[in-house]
Amino acid sequence: MSISSLNDIVNLVHNPSSTPTAIAPQLKTFAKRDVAETIFASFGADGQDPLTVLHPQMHTLGALYLLSECWTQALPVLAVPLAEIDKNLCGVTYLDNLTYYYLGGVIYGVLKRWSEAEEFFEIAVSAPAQVTSAIQVEAYKKLTLIQLILYGKTKPLPKYVATPLTRQLKQPAYQHFIKNYPSAPAALNSIVEKEIQTYMADGNVGLIKQAIRHAPRWVVRKLTDTYLSLSLEDIARATGNDVKSALGMAAIEEATLLILGMIERNEIYATLTPSTTGNPGSAIVTFRDPPPPNTFDPSLLEKILRDAQSQGAQLNVLDKELGRNKLYLAKACKERESSSMQYDDMEGEYGRIAGDWD
Repeated sequence: MSISSLNDIVNLVHNPSSTPTAIAPQLKTFAKRDVAETIFASFGADGQDPLTVLHPQMHTLGALYLLSECWTQALPVLAVPLAEIDKNLCGVTYLDNLTYYYLGGVIYGVLKRWSEAEEFFEIAVSAPAQVTSAIQVEAYKKLTLIQLILYGKTKPLPKYVATPLTRQLKQPAYQHFIKNYPSAPAALNSIVEKEIQTYMADGNVGLIKQAIRHAPRWVVRKLTDTYLSLSLEDIARATGNDVKSALGMAAIEEATLLILGMIERNEIYATLTPSTTGNPGSAIVTFRDPPPPNTFDPSLLEKILRDAQSQGAQLNVLDKELGRNKLYLAKACKERESSSMQYDDMEGEYGRIAGDWD
């Protein structure tokens, strides 16, 4: 079937006899990239949005091709959890799995849905592998930057990620930025300037800017661990503003907006006491501990328990199926025999050492 319009694409994807394996090559090669992108971004002949006639689960591949720049339209596809894929129905590979979670993380990141982006990138990074994929390296770079935005620091990778992989994932340009985060935006910008070519090549300049934009909040959060109260002038100075310069008043106003915004978003618990001397910089910010939760929603707890039970049952099914997998059993036996041989060698070496001690 020749493709010359968006209607042709929709008809191809919507055809019950079409399979992902069959239509994927056609969608990739039916036209040059610039022409294909123009067609994907257009509407049907009747002005209808093709996404309204494609079901996100039944026509996932076609929907994703049409979602080139329509990030929010991809959310119904990404919201469907994947626990198992029947490879007999479609030729999904290990690389396809990495690509799916990497691109899902990118979409959530563009929409500033940081928690979901972190989850998708972490799944991509922690996928089992003997050799680190380039996709995993790129996902790890974005994962660390998103964790800086979310937590003000990076989090350790899951324990089941192989140690050699963790060494390969670490990149010097990013480690320098992480080591100095959070600090004043000016200091972070000086680091970025030295490595800007690396960040641009990786397509991570936007995430770097977001992390720098969030840095003053994490500087303030760190201050709450040390001080009970601080003046606005002290806070402005800690976040990298020169309160003694001609722009000192603007720095005080910026610090005031920062503190009020964090209080409003419940990022910190504090009170702002106006200055009695007429100097805005001498206003005092008093930090306090978060209040204990005074509401309890039983329905929320029940939902969490139901979700946990459902996930547990699903894991049990997958665990039993994995236990019957011939490839898994063969590999497990091989690794057990290898471990046993290493133990025997260690035991013999230990006996010789023990003899020397005697």
